[in-house]
Amino acid sequence: MKAIRTFGAAVLTLALVAPSSAQTTIHDPGQYSVKVAVDTSLLPIPVPGLPALGPNLYAGTLTVREQSAFIEARFQGTEVDTGDPITVKCRFSPTWSGFTVATVSFGGNSVPDVVTGLDGAALILMKINGVGQVDGFTAQVLAELGSGPSLVRWTVR
Repeated sequence: MKAIRTFGAAVLTLALVAPSSAQTTIHDPGQYSVKVAVDTSLLPIPVPGLPALGPNLYAGTLTVREQSAFIEARFQGTEVDTGDPITVKCRFSPTWSGFTVATVSFGGNSVPDVVTGLDGAALILMKINGVGQVDGFTAQVLAELGSGPSLVRWTVR
């Protein structure tokens, strides 16, 4: 069970690469052009049993909506080199502090507008449906994380 919790935390931190510039925070409702970087080699600690994910860089639109009892966020994007799609849907508690975005070093390049944080403590639910590199092969990943964060479902096709 600890490995599953650790894996859930690792999935949440896949895009949380170290920024090479000052960060900005996205908290207000609206649409934002951002990027999401996925690469397990960027994790601060190795996670047993976690397959090699990435490297993939997705560019797209992050939409933030304030609902009556929660904050809803959706990232809809495509991989910058292959055009493979990804959709990430999140629900956060009203205490959510926002997404942080910065310029990061990824794939040997300086990449602006990459999501570097998401306030995982306020996460209620995250659903990921994307196509990218898994253990060196292109595959579809379906994942669902709950609060904690905890891994609810993980499927690779």
